[in-house]
Amino acid sequence: MNTKTITSLAALGLTFIVPNTLVSGDYYSGKEVYEPQGSVMFEESPYTVDLYGGASALYNSNTTQLPNGIGAWASIFDFGFDFNSANQGGRGSEYGFGYDGSAYLWENATAANGRDPLEHRVDGYYQINGGKTVIRLSSDYYRNNGNSVNFLNVNRESRSTQSDDLGLNASMVREITNGSLEVSAGYNLRDFVSGSGLNDQNSYAMDFALYHSLGIAPKTNYGVGFRFGSDDYSDNGEQ
Repeated sequence: MNTKTITSLAALGLTFIVPNTLVSGDYYSGKEVYEPQGSVMFEESPYTVDLYGGASALYNSNTTQLPNGIGAWASIFDFGFDFNSANQGGRGSEYGFGYDGSAYLWENATAANGRDPLEHRVDGYYQINGGKTVIRLSSDYYRNNGNSVNFLNVNRESRSTQSDDLGLNASMVREITNGSLEVSAGYNLRDFVSGSGLNDQNSYAMDFALYHSLGIAPKTNYGVGFRFGSDDYSDNGEQ
C-alpha cells in the first residue's frame, strides 16, 4: 500500500505530496498526480496579498508655488501592496493594511526645490460584521514631502511643504427597518516640519446619519445627516 501525507500551504497556493510509508513491493513515482477531494486542511487562502507598481509622467506649471515659479516635468513611480483577510463582508471579523509609495524624479534640482522625492502612505483597518451591525476602526499615516498633486488631500498653501498627516476613524452602521443608522467619529492631524511657516492643524468630527430606502426603488436611499466638530490651528483661535 502506498500511503502519502498531504500538506497544503494555502497562502502561496502550493500543495506538497510527501511519501510517508512504502510497503515492500510498492513504489512511489514523482509523476503521480494527487487532486485534493476536501481532505486538505486549507483549501482556500486565509488572506490575499496584492502587489502593484506603475509609472507616469507629470508636468507641473509651478513647482515652487510662487508668483514667479517655474514649470517642469517629473517622472513618477508608484509601488505598494495591500494585505486583506479572506472574510471580506462575511460574518465575523476582517482586517487589512497596506502601503503606498511614490517616487518623484524632477527634471532638475531647481524644480525639485529641495524636496525629498519619496512619498509614503500606510493604512489599516479592523472590522466586525454582525447580523445587523458593522463596526469599523481605521487609521492612515501619510508622509507628505510636497511632491503630491492630489489637491483633495493637500491644501493649496501647503503643496510644497513637508508634513506628517495622521487620521483615525471609528464608525458603526446599524440596519433598521427599511434603512440604516450610521455614526462615526474621526481625528485628523497635520504636523508641518519646523521652519515651514505654516500652522499645524488638529480636527475632530462626529457624524450622525439616518437613511431610509424607497419601497418603489429598493436600491435607492434618502436620508439626513449632521456633522459636529472643530478645527484647531496652532497660534490661531479654534473654529
